[in-house]
Amino acid sequence: MLPNQSPQPPQYHILIVDDEVKICDLLSSALKGKYYVDTACSGEEAFHKIDSTDYDLVVTDLKLGDKSGIDVLRHAKERDDHIEAIIITGYASLDTAISAVNFGASSYLVKPVSLINFIAQVDRSMASREFYIRSAAFLKQTSSIEPEMQRHLLNITDIYEFSRKLLTSLEVPEIMKCFLEELNKKVNPVFSAVGVSLFGTSEIYAMPRVGRVPAEQIRDSLLQNWDKAFGLLNRNNLLQNNISFVLFDGPSGEPQPLTVSSVSTVPMIIAGQIIGSIAISGDNIELQTEEFQFLHILSSIFTPLVEHSYVHKRTKLMAETDGLTGLINHRTFQQVLSREIARANRNRTQFSLLMIDIDDFKKINDTYGHLIGDAVLTDMTKRLQASVRQQDIVARYGGEEFTVILPETDIHGANILAERVRSAIASEPYSFSESEIPYTISIGLCVYDGNLPKEKHLLIENADKALYISKNEGKNRITIK
Repeated sequence: MLPNQSPQPPQYHILIVDDEVKICDLLSSALKGKYYVDTACSGEEAFHKIDSTDYDLVVTDLKLGDKSGIDVLRHAKERDDHIEAIIITGYASLDTAISAVNFGASSYLVKPVSLINFIAQVDRSMASREFYIRSAAFLKQTSSIEPEMQRHLLNITDIYEFSRKLLTSLEVPEIMKCFLEELNKKVNPVFSAVGVSLFGTSEIYAMPRVGRVPAEQIRDSLLQNWDKAFGLLNRNNLLQNNISFVLFDGPSGEPQPLTVSSVSTVPMIIAGQIIGSIAISGDNIELQTEEFQFLHILSSIFTPLVEHSYVHKRTKLMAETDGLTGLINHRTFQQVLSREIARANRNRTQFSLLMIDIDDFKKINDTYGHLIGDAVLTDMTKRLQASVRQQDIVARYGGEEFTVILPETDIHGANILAERVRSAIASEPYSFSESEIPYTISIGLCVYDGNLPKEKHLLIENADKALYISKNEGKNRITIK
């Protein structure tokens, strides 16, 4: 059952944009009596309506016939920077929808849209719109009060907007970019940076206030002021490229000279532990007590979200990869293979699949023990990754079996690459202490043709059969099925 309609008369204007009339009608009906609702079935129609009406919320599909939902969102934001926006997307466009949040969308919904979720999202967006309208009106009414009070009220509004933006994503880079953008607007530095050390990983994210600055200049500036900025992190790790360093471009404009004479920092604290710091670098920049207080409040909101995003990243990695080799695991391989089949069918292209097995691996385990067996699997992984191309997808299928998906590769190209892999393994033994273990692999190769679609399990069966033939006919060889 849908939530009860509000007894209050409509006061907010909403525009729903989708190139399917049925979806426009469905979503519009769900809001009937609660809000004023217009619909548009094309990007061009949406542009005209946005130009002629003051909307409080735009709900748009990402994929429209003539324009994209991002175009509609940008146009709405040009007219009213504080307009609320909700993006609707299919699973295939989820990454784009998340990016749309960075353009100012309040949130996104994934098709098929639940009307209960849709109404809840709209109500939340309207509550935010009401908060903004009242805050703006209140600030106008208080123009005669002391500047200190005005700044305090602006800070409250800024904290609210900042929190909303941060809560739209769990991805570390997006959270960092959002935070640095807001920080630069607030304190006007030459550049700002965040350094984090969590779960054995150290990373630095930085952004100049304006324009694009060479990464080496930002990096050198951080090294010169290391103790002030990131004393928590090991300076030598950045010099040896053991700390991941990500530099975002600032808003478009003429970059400032990278003159840094002062660095102000705010620690990132969670459960009593310092996990990083926020560094503001500038030319004689001096933050007032009130500004430091504001930054500490931002840090208290930002830091738990950063920790949560790193936990999410780590959990996702553990779910998708094999713990020993670091390759994608069997479950993820199945998902990737399904996507590759769909792409080949859509584009009428070919791709190849290698099924690989280490010959006589049981003898290695029985002779040298499972620890050495694991070391051989790791050695195999390194050689395999060094032999394939950047676009190829390597997975641990299970036990001593590996697979390689070769996108847009025909039988001839796949056979050449398979021979390169086989030769890389057979060319030299695995060495440890003063011992050597020679080992080889057998490979089964098959090609998927998008012009002749077939079930995924048949493709895997064919590769398996080819591998079985290689094993039975002497091992250390390639069989094409």
